[in-house]
Amino acid sequence: MIENETSLSSDTMASSSSSDEWEEELECEVSALLLLEKKQRRKCWLHPINLERHFHGEYHTLIDLLEMGDNSDRFHMYFRMNKEQFENLHSLVEMNIKKINTTFRKAISTNERLAICLRFLATGNSFRSLGFNYRMGFSTVRQIVKDVCQVIGQVLKPMVMPSPTTEMWKDIVQSYERLWNFPHCLCCPINAGSEYYNYKGAHSIVLLALVDANYKFIVVDVGAYGKNSDGAIFSNSLLGKSLANGTFNVPADEKLTAHGEELPYVIVGDEAFPLKSYLLRPYSRRNLGGDESKKIFNYRLSRARRAVENSFGILAARWRIFLRYIEVQPGTAQDIILAAVCLHNMLSKT
Repeated sequence: MIENETSLSSDTMASSSSSDEWEEELECEVSALLLLEKKQRRKCWLHPINLERHFHGEYHTLIDLLEMGDNSDRFHMYFRMNKEQFENLHSLVEMNIKKINTTFRKAISTNERLAICLRFLATGNSFRSLGFNYRMGFSTVRQIVKDVCQVIGQVLKPMVMPSPTTEMWKDIVQSYERLWNFPHCLCCPINAGSEYYNYKGAHSIVLLALVDANYKFIVVDVGAYGKNSDGAIFSNSLLGKSLANGTFNVPADEKLTAHGEELPYVIVGDEAFPLKSYLLRPYSRRNLGGDESKKIFNYRLSRARRAVENSFGILAARWRIFLRYIEVQPGTAQDIILAAVCLHNMLSKT
């Protein structure tokens, strides 16, 4: 009797399992058919609104006016650079962002592609908003921004952010001592910024950078997880490892005074960074006590660190994409950040 019940129960379970599997397969097939039907239901290859791009698109109306007459200040406000700088940048990236005309339609010009990318960086507007302004498809705008940012980073980085040499470091040290009254200072590090979920309750990736006394970025490391601490990010980065291994072309130890001892060149950070022979941080507040010399040291170190704080302030004020959520995939976000940093250095030079 027990055996029969067990057999009946097993048959019932098998039947139930088979029924569930059949229902799941049916649901998958229906979903696939609906998705295919939705794709085939595309009304037109190009939206009627976008057909008039050459007559009513922002690039073909407003930009033409900005290039005419005495509108140089407006041109600069729009692109965050003057016309000469725009044309110079365009000449550098033109061949890498150029598309070929087809029998179906004419390719979007390289000037217009660059204009869309710069406007995205300057405003942080959504791809949809830029699509309406420039009379383009939203996905087209997204792809243009992604491609152009990638090319800007690849082309400009060797020019405006080359690997530092010993002579470059010595020039930076002199600038820090002259402008910020801090000797033997190479630069200041800073981090700006699930795996990417940080303590502020937002998803972020980290831009770790070294900045010189003139607000230019010397080295950047983009893409660390936002949840990690500043010290951990720095120690695990290629930048931090190069400094620790002595493979970063840093000058040899030198004397500050004629009769003093030899001291290493250093970078200066805040309390979040670990104390190293090549990295100085301020004394903690609880250890200051009434020691006036420690307070003066903290003040001088904090003063030197203004360079890096100012650099990020200028970067965000010029490229307002950093004042908003960057609603793209992490890989594209890295390209956007690197492109903005390279443009910052390029404009700081001219």
